Amino acid sequence: MKTTIKRLVLIALCMMMVFSLCCCKKTPSNDSVNSTVSNPVINIDDDTDVSSEGVSSDVTTSEDTDSTVNSDTDTDSTTSSNNSVIGSVTSSDPSDVASGNNSSGNTVIENTGDDTPTTSTTTNTENGHTITATYEWHPGLPDTNISYPITILVDNAPVNASQVTLSSSTSGVSFSGTTVTIPYSVRAAGKTITVTAKHSSGAKCDIIIPCFKYTQTFNDDFNGTTLDRTKWSEHSSLTTTPPADAASYQVIDRAKSVKDCFEVKDGKLNMLIKDQPCYDTANKIKYLYSECCLDTRGNFMQTYGLFQANIACAKFGGINTAFWLLPNGSYSTQYTNFKSEDPRWGLAEIDILEASVAFGNKDRKTFCISEHYYNYKDNYDHINEGKYFKVKDTITNFHTYSCVWTADALYYYVDSDLVRSTTGLQAKSAGGKSVQRAYMIIDVALYLDNAWVGKRDFTKSDLPIAGTVDWVRAYKFK
Repeated sequence: MKTTIKRLVLIALCMMMVFSLCCCKKTPSNDSVNSTVSNPVINIDDDTDVSSEGVSSDVTTSEDTDSTVNSDTDTDSTTSSNNSVIGSVTSSDPSDVASGNNSSGNTVIENTGDDTPTTSTTTNTENGHTITATYEWHPGLPDTNISYPITILVDNAPVNASQVTLSSSTSGVSFSGTTVTIPYSVRAAGKTITVTAKHSSGAKCDIIIPCFKYTQTFNDDFNGTTLDRTKWSEHSSLTTTPPADAASYQVIDRAKSVKDCFEVKDGKLNMLIKDQPCYDTANKIKYLYSECCLDTRGNFMQTYGLFQANIACAKFGGINTAFWLLPNGSYSTQYTNFKSEDPRWGLAEIDILEASVAFGNKDRKTFCISEHYYNYKDNYDHINEGKYFKVKDTITNFHTYSCVWTADALYYYVDSDLVRSTTGLQAKSAGGKSVQRAYMIIDVALYLDNAWVGKRDFTKSDLPIAGTVDWVRAYKFK
């Protein structure tokens, strides 16, 4: 009898251990986003036809687009962003809350990988010597020249630039020491450039530099006095008209997006924070302020390409000015890319710009680039991989924020400068999921006081407060 009891106890312990192991959740490695790969892969996607108005005709109707842009709950963190660390998002600065998609209990991991573009290395042995040429590739932007510094090693040792000669059969390519400069007039052809590096020993190798040709698919310069409704949509169901039972509503001291909370004048779009209460009649909530959120969902979406906006951010703390991309479909369940290291993790939100003058100890220069990943195989666990960067003057001046989205990488630019790249991505999931077309969102958002975008430093007499957009553009690779 005792022997039987002991056996039963051992079996129960084994079953408990197996159950514990099965319940453990796996999270991806911190450096999976920025792993270095050789020989950049260019993914040209031609699934979007451009109409005569410059807007893609490959558009999903509003009935097919069930993403909820303003699905945030009111669980804003009260931690100030004054402790933000330039170059990483840490738990001391809870900017894991996506603009318009605030949620609690998110996991924030610090991205420890280097934010560098794709590394391309060429090695060749000739005349008894081995020559290696390495450079950091990125696609660049339209109407800009790109310079690629080339690192040359001969027999695994650095060499003086005077010992190396660079040449190319492509007209217009220029050289200074071991730096190659390709003007946009050459890049615009969309052809691969071959550069030959020859050392004084006679060793030489060819360096392959892919070039993107951009074709514009979307443009809004906000000329005139009205918003172009063929390009932009508003999806708010809130009303600014007080309902009969408004006195019984819960009151929350923040803003929510409402329709027509903007003005178009002087060739610019002013997205406004207004001293105007709005009402969520379904949940019986009164928000003390109104804000603006516009998107191209149902009007313009595309897979891969370049997305740009020229924006001057709001001048007061407590307000987030944002430019971002969402894949078509329900939030957190549809993706633009998947992590190559663990394809269960899908990229569900690309924040090209999130900015508050309270970031960076109120230096008025700091903004954030974030990527939100969800594990659709493991209860939709969420990680935010974000980093902070600085503009040269102030975010309240106009700057162009850009993202080049390819099947295996993302490249972020401010004006013409590359500031971050994310590699180690792919277009296929761990099974059953595929890449979706994305649409653009621009907005200003007023959060609870002293939340992740900092303490409010304005008075009601300063309202309305604007985040201003000069233009928005998108391009395809051709």
